[in-house]
Amino acid sequence: MKLSHEKLIEIINNSILPDKDFQEALDIVRKNSSGKIWLIGGFLYKNLAHGLYGSKKSTKDFDLIIENANTELFLPENWTEKENHFSSPKFINGKKQIDFIPLSNLYYIKTKSLVSNINNFLEGGGLNIHCLAYDIFEKEILGDIGIKALEQKIISVYNLEMLEYGAKIYGRTPNEIIKTKAEDLGFDARLIFAKQTNS
Repeated sequence: MKLSHEKLIEIINNSILPDKDFQEALDIVRKNSSGKIWLIGGFLYKNLAHGLYGSKKSTKDFDLIIENANTELFLPENWTEKENHFSSPKFINGKKQIDFIPLSNLYYIKTKSLVSNINNFLEGGGLNIHCLAYDIFEKEILGDIGIKALEQKIISVYNLEMLEYGAKIYGRTPNEIIKTKAEDLGFDARLIFAKQTNS
């Protein structure tokens, strides 16, 4: 299936943006930041996969990258603030979670001393499916690598260094992460095989 940006935007408009919990999360993020906001992560790609192929929908776990965080963060009643695995704020209310991610705090951007922009985020995706973002303000889908992953229904390594870093944080192997993500989406897994050397 050849995917067009128009098809993906249609799914976003019909099944992601109308979600009341997502709208609540977006409102909280808007009130605590300035500049652009991008939706990334499972809520984006799982719901796109659901719209395309009928795989299961994402839970209420929202990953939002922001350009600038406010100096002080204010949360509505019943929301608490913690820190996620990558040292960015995580807002929690029962089963609803928001990863509030300043561009400048992204591990790949920080460790490589890169300019804080969305293209450098996309280059740091451990898996191909991670290389995907929806620009809330411009209303456009970004990330040719992530779109191709959806199109081909294959989960594979994109940035091995970042995949290994994430795997270490979660106490898993890169191949375990690839297999779990593929099974979750109903996609094929392209695993990493150790290079064989001639003796």
